[in-house]
Amino acid sequence: MNSSAGRSKLRLLALVSVLALANLILAAAIFGPNLALRLYLERFLPARTGLAVTCRRAEASLLARGLTLDGLTLDGEGLGRLTFGRLEISGLNLLNILTARPGRDLAETLSLTDLHWVREKGTLAADSLRVRRPNRQAAETDPPFQRLDLAGLRVEGPGPPASARFQVNNLEILNSGELQADLGFQVSAAAGLWTGEVRSLALDSVNAVADRWLQGEGRILDLWPELLQLRVDSGRLALDGRPAVLVKTARPEPRFLFTKFSPAAVSRNYFLELSIRPEVLGRTAPFWSDLADLAGGVLDLELSLDLTLDPWERAGQLRNLSLEGRGLGRLDMAFELSGLGPVGNSAAEYLAALAPARLHSLSLAFKDQGFMARYYAWLAKAGGWKEAEVPARLKADFLAPIFQALAKEGGFSNIPAWAEAVGAFLDRPENIMLSAGPARPWPLASLVKTGGYDIIKELGMTLTVNDRPPLRASSD
Repeated sequence: MNSSAGRSKLRLLALVSVLALANLILAAAIFGPNLALRLYLERFLPARTGLAVTCRRAEASLLARGLTLDGLTLDGEGLGRLTFGRLEISGLNLLNILTARPGRDLAETLSLTDLHWVREKGTLAADSLRVRRPNRQAAETDPPFQRLDLAGLRVEGPGPPASARFQVNNLEILNSGELQADLGFQVSAAAGLWTGEVRSLALDSVNAVADRWLQGEGRILDLWPELLQLRVDSGRLALDGRPAVLVKTARPEPRFLFTKFSPAAVSRNYFLELSIRPEVLGRTAPFWSDLADLAGGVLDLELSLDLTLDPWERAGQLRNLSLEGRGLGRLDMAFELSGLGPVGNSAAEYLAALAPARLHSLSLAFKDQGFMARYYAWLAKAGGWKEAEVPARLKADFLAPIFQALAKEGGFSNIPAWAEAVGAFLDRPENIMLSAGPARPWPLASLVKTGGYDIIKELGMTLTVNDRPPLRASSD
């Protein structure tokens, strides 16, 4: 039976249960609460839902406004087999039950232990689930709980042990939108068996993530503003038992807003530290095999982001985006934009917002810490060259055609100086930076209709190599 049939069965079960509780309370006044509860479970519920219902022990107390069910099992077509070691409900709201109000505030606390749900498409199990309702009347947009605690959740697909599995060791969600969890998963794919775990995952905006996920129809890139609030103490991804990715830490950094922005400005500052083993990932795509040869055994990376967006002023500033690889080098980028279009809810809408934007400044810098030597060795091996020949070959095969094309456009008088400076970096790689500071804000739309030389001139581009003085593009 498909999943919609299962959901329909659950909705029917919930509706019948709510309506029947009113009759149950009246019956309890006549026959006593325990006998009335047994009659409901053994007679009324099976007759109304078509489910087979068994319960080892059932106790109810009107004075304590609670009930306890031990060894409860629900079995039926579409639902599958659902069992609870113990189900406890406390703080029943008798008035709401008697008036058949919607089930948002029928009780204060629901506790489940040793939960098992077996269906054709897989199995769901949990050691415990506890849901506490708010003490105050909740607004319609609030979550239907004050606190949710889940422990030992396991979801397994049908089939052999290598089938998909998902596990939540501990999960805590507050109605303020805060989430904390320890997660694990297992997925079988063509490359092998993927396993992973995340420890101390925390997120402060669960409601916003859920809303954006639904609006974006499940596209993960649409969640990036909220995911930049994600905190992880550690994470691990392995392929056939071999560690492939290790997240050492992921966290938002303190935010700093500047007076040049309006009060509506939002700053996103994030830090991520991780290690990647490209040789383990090599079987998934050729890119990783090449990266393994280039980067060596382990790739240790640190990424830092400092981005501010101001919707009132339609401005954005990337103060810094840096990626540093230990023993390889550091890449830094920064820019400032104005005239941004409306920022939407998806990655595509964020990119579309750049179309009318104007560039105020830009810098792109690389500091070599061993990457270029590895790159030269990799190129020499791939091309069958001597390693000492690589810089000269790059100048002849890569640099010369670029600067020749710029020379044909005319007006760029110090092309030889630029070519010589880039060549000097290839001979002795230390650091190189390309920066832009246009005399007036430059429209990004001009990229598609302006020649290479005009772009360099209009942006006022400057090249800085190693310890040499900066070289500004000149038309003299």
